[in-house]
Amino acid sequence: MADAILDTNILVGLLVRDDRQHPEARRVMSALPQDATLLYLDVVMMEAIGVLQRKTEKKLQGRPKQDLAVAMDRQLNGLETQVPTGTIVRTMAECERRYDDIVTMVRHEGVLNFVDAWIAIWAQTHQVLSIVSLDQDFDQVSWLTRIK
Repeated sequence: MADAILDTNILVGLLVRDDRQHPEARRVMSALPQDATLLYLDVVMMEAIGVLQRKTEKKLQGRPKQDLAVAMDRQLNGLETQVPTGTIVRTMAECERRYDDIVTMVRHEGVLNFVDAWIAIWAQTHQVLSIVSLDQDFDQVSWLTRIK
């Protein structure tokens, strides 16, 4: 199998056992070929950390900040175990140069948010043809095949 980008919803679904997407994320990952090479983009990692933070804050609402800090440390340790820092593909410098293209894609596609549009543009630029995702919006991107 060629390279495939791992999307945020799969990553978060794997890490958060009580997440509604956990069973689907596990199913998709277990169906991947053993030789699958997954790409972990920095923008996906940033989005995943934000989602983990929001989910943790919601779950621990009203509890002391120290509880939130401990829970986030646990979440980040799990994330770093799943995706070691040295394996993250750095895209942000290129993202800055392609800002206008990203905004144009958001405007014209209508279904992609900024992060998803950047993932799609980066994939096209680097000839990555697949994304592992539960997000149907990627089905609108002609050059990407969504592994679901």
